[in-house]
Amino acid sequence: MCDTKMKYIPWMHLLPKNLYQVILTLNGERLDRIEGLMEVVDTRLTIERFEYLAYQSSLEILDKKFYLINPIYKYKFKLTPIEQLQFLAEIPYLRNFLTTTCYYLLKKSNS
Repeated sequence: MCDTKMKYIPWMHLLPKNLYQVILTLNGERLDRIEGLMEVVDTRLTIERFEYLAYQSSLEILDKKFYLINPIYKYKFKLTPIEQLQFLAEIPYLRNFLTTTCYYLLKKSNS
């Protein structure tokens, strides 16, 4: 989401919020872009939390796909999308660091 060279640095959003905001500012990110990035940081929606919320909302997970290289990066960075290795996608918490995006197909449960 960054406009500057910061877009090439992975996991920066995992830094403490104040430090992340300072680094973005010092590297010339626009104020509106920083505000949007801070909203993402505030969300802190992990894969595990998403699945828990789906369960709590009586949603059934019909299918899910995890990506090492996000399909949108084809257009943003000219990178070929790569699905996450299945065994890595099944390791809770570690997959949060190795997955750039995930897609879920959900259905309202009958229960």
